[in-house]
Amino acid sequence: CNLPTDIVLRSSDGTRFGTHIRNLEIYSDGFPMANSVVNSHEDVELSEDSDVVMLLLKFMHHQPQPDLSLLASKLLIKFANAAEKYGVYCATGVCKVMIG
Repeated sequence: CNLPTDIVLRSSDGTRFGTHIRNLEIYSDGFPMANSVVNSHEDVELSEDSDVVMLLLKFMHHQPQPDLSLLASKLLIKFANAAEKYGVYCATGVCKVMIG
């Protein structure tokens, strides 16, 4: 994405991801609404590792979603739990189908 980012998420393994507060608001229920966030220069620390955060962000962008059938089962389960935690509903349904 070529748009400037306005928030940085940091995974549990220290990887930083620049993203858009508005996307987090639109595509999930687990992040604050865009108008309630004061632009801070501090990273938002997440308990999920970088593989999971990357997948979450891919599902919270206007782009084709990744093929979850290519994921190892351990990563798929971690991703499914994170999608449920953050209310990324476009991912939870796909995860349920993939996990069976």
